[in-house]
Amino acid sequence: MSGSPRLALRARMRHHRCGVPGHGVPVHEAPATTGTGQHGNGVREINRPDGYKLRPGSFEWWFTNRSTDRITIAQMPNVPLVVFGVAIVASWVLHSHAQASRILGDVATGALVIWALDELIRGVNPWRRVLGGVVLGGTAVSLIHR
Repeated sequence: MSGSPRLALRARMRHHRCGVPGHGVPVHEAPATTGTGQHGNGVREINRPDGYKLRPGSFEWWFTNRSTDRITIAQMPNVPLVVFGVAIVASWVLHSHAQASRILGDVATGALVIWALDELIRGVNPWRRVLGGVVLGGTAVSLIHR
């Protein structure tokens, strides 16, 4: 096989998992499409350009980024997470100033809610959407019990 060892390994793994011939075929960067399942049973499978179908509940189904076809568990922090982190650290530093600490805590909570809603609505895979839902639910519970 020619090419990088990583591509060769991925091609072998893809062949092993689903029986699709084509060792050495690079992973396509085209987005995956959804289908209705092999037997028309209504189970949604993700049809990748290389012919491999992501089965619901599998590791790949949970963690594959639907737009890049790569495994995505964590991503670089975006603006709401940076605001959350800065506000939390600042509220810890200013804990002796009750009003400033409370305001910074509210800013942190607002930023976390925005991040969670964004992940819930636009998450790149089911893992990210579930993570957003869990964080949003946990934040709602903590706000109710204040």
